[in-house]
Formats: sequence, structure tokens, C-alpha cells
Amino acid sequence: MQPGQPGLPVSNLWVGPFTYTDPATGISAPYFTACAGCVLPTGNTIAATSLQFQTYNGVSVTLTKRLSNRWQGNISYTWNDYRQFTPAGTFNTASTNNSGGFGNGSGLIGDPTGVAFGSGFTNNTPRYTVKGFASVELPWYGLLAATNWNLNDGNVRTESINGPNGGSAIPNCPPGTAAALCTGGSISDSTVNFNNAGTNRFAAINLIDVSVSKNLDFGRQKLTVTLNCFNLLNINTVTRFNSNNASNNGVANAPTTFLAIQTIVPPRVFRIDLRYAF
Repeated sequence: MQPGQPGLPVSNLWVGPFTYTDPATGISAPYFTACAGCVLPTGNTIAATSLQFQTYNGVSVTLTKRLSNRWQGNISYTWNDYRQFTPAGTFNTASTNNSGGFGNGSGLIGDPTGVAFGSGFTNNTPRYTVKGFASVELPWYGLLAATNWNLNDGNVRTESINGPNGGSAIPNCPPGTAAALCTGGSISDSTVNFNNAGTNRFAAINLIDVSVSKNLDFGRQKLTVTLNCFNLLNINTVTRFNSNNASNNGVANAPTTFLAIQTIVPPRVFRIDLRYAF
């Protein structure tokens, strides 16, 4: 009966997976139900042991060109692999709506629905990052030019569909079970995941910034004038939609928020900086 141990009775209260197909999208997703005749425990968790664990592997390589012949620069590449694991029987207290067991936030103790899509897969860690910097002393009027390049993998978009919740009138018991043995009420998963974490990502963000500066000397005093240009290529990469629920696709009077853009990379910006040293 100790929480967190494989075979924890809470985990054994659930059977499946069964398949639910969303009528708005035609996308199918697995879900679990309480076993026939089972009564789900109630109560609050005071303390629990979690078997969850994470792994991280990464490699970073940097190439640097020291200042010579009037220019310098460096470029680096970082590869990341972060994964989180939720073993069977894990007692997860991360969700305030769940009192233990796997814990998918459904409010039902030990419900493993959707847990498999997050176990062993990435979170929002970028798979790769490329950074570059260079500066050069131009031969005209003592100008100094510089550039920064950042290429970042896009964020994970964790997509879901409307689930077999109470409004779908799906009993919380295995399909085909006699009504007298369906003691768990109705399924309460308002949304369910249908693919592994990290399967879908936003497009990579490729940002280039440039600047040109000039020093003006006044005896022992100096004024530095810098013209900056951010997002030189004026990219408009989407970074967020209003909803990650694929059921909100506008079909059958559903909202259209799944394809509605919420945020993009800010547009090109010019800025003039003045720095006075005395």
C-alpha cells in the first residue's frame, strides 16, 4: 500500500487503453476507465513518494576567432536532449486536482490517461541552439560593425482534442460493462493528448541583429553613437496560437482558436544609442 511502488493498488483500479475518436477532427486518442465494480478511493494526499525522474544529455561546441586583421567572431552549437519519465505506480502530486497515482489532472485518483505521451519524451527544451557573433573595424571613418545571430529550435506545441468527458455520457467503466457494475460515474477528461510530447513544434526562430557604431572624441571625453537594427530579416515566425486544442478547428460551430495566431516574433526595429564617457 506504500505510494509510489509499482503495482500500487491505485494504479490497478484502471483498465485500458480504449480508443476515443473526436467527431470534430477524426483524431483518435487512448483513454482509461475504472475497472468494473471498482470504487475509487477518496481523500487528500498528505505526503507521497514520486518515482518520476528526468534525464538530460547535451553537447556544446564553440569556435572562436580572436581579434586580428581588424575582425573577431565566434560561433557555437548546442544540442539538448531532456526527457521525463513517469514509471507505473508513480505517485504524482504535481496536480492540485489529483490525489495520487499517475496523476493526469483529471481529478480521478490514479487515472493514467495521457501519461504515456509525456513519459520518456521531451519537455519544452530546445533540441538545438546556434549562436554567432562577429565584429569588424571598417576602413571608413572609424566605424565598427557587429552582428549577432541566434537560431533557436521552436517551442513544443502540445496538442490535444476534446475528450470523453461527462458531456459525452461515456461511463467510467470498460465498454460493454453492465450498468450495475459501472460504479465510477462518467469519464471526466475534458481534453486528451494524442501524440508524444515534442512531436509538434513551432518553426525555428532565426534572428539576426546588426549594429554600426562610431566614436567621437572630445579630448578626454568620448561620445559613442550606435545604430542598431533588430530582426534584420523582419521574420514573423509564429510562437503561439490561441489554443492547442485541435477540436477548436471551426467544424460544427466549434471555435477557430486552434489556427488563430496569438503571438509572433516582433518586427524589425531600429534604435539609436548614445553613450557619453568622461
